[in-house]
Amino acid sequence: MKARYLFIVFVFLFTRSYSQFLKNEKLIGGNVDILIIKQTGSFTGAGGPLGGTPSKETYLSFRPEFIYIINKNTGISIFGELLSSKYSSDPANDEYKTKGFTVGVGLTKYKFFTEGFGIFGRAQVSYSPSSGQYYDTTATFYPKNSYNLTNISLLPGVFYRFSKHFTLQATIGKISYDHLITKIEGYNGSAKHNQFSASFSNLTFSAFYIFK
Repeated sequence: MKARYLFIVFVFLFTRSYSQFLKNEKLIGGNVDILIIKQTGSFTGAGGPLGGTPSKETYLSFRPEFIYIINKNTGISIFGELLSSKYSSDPANDEYKTKGFTVGVGLTKYKFFTEGFGIFGRAQVSYSPSSGQYYDTTATFYPKNSYNLTNISLLPGVFYRFSKHFTLQATIGKISYDHLITKIEGYNGSAKHNQFSASFSNLTFSAFYIFK
């Protein structure tokens, strides 16, 4: 963690910054998220308030993005995301796997306050189909769940353009509307879920290379 902060300070001090995003510039980059959660208990059985069987959860997300500056400090973007997760309450005997992807478009407006540093606001729309299924060591068939999520969101953030060819951007929370349709294999009908949310608790970094 200290090494990361020292690297950021070094980049700030020893690189030349640029004060605008100019028309026809292209930004390509994105981010990768990896989350691994393990839980173990000291109980010999599955009972008790803390449980006795170990559990493990793995989450992987890769999100590439391409931004084209259509006017000074205004860009349109195309992005995607590959999602994969796995959860098990007993890694040797059972697990629940999910996989899916996201495609979307966005419009971003940048505002510089100093040379290289500023804030941005982004409006975006995305569609995310995914599926999940439970597996165990028996011959039992478990139906697959499919999910189709449409998201409309606003993302505030901050950025710093370190040089002619590099910028680091960070979103701070999200205001969004979600429309989710869930279906279960072998069953007619579907469940629909609509949700509005506003959160400013998460910080997500993305790095971009800039070229003409």
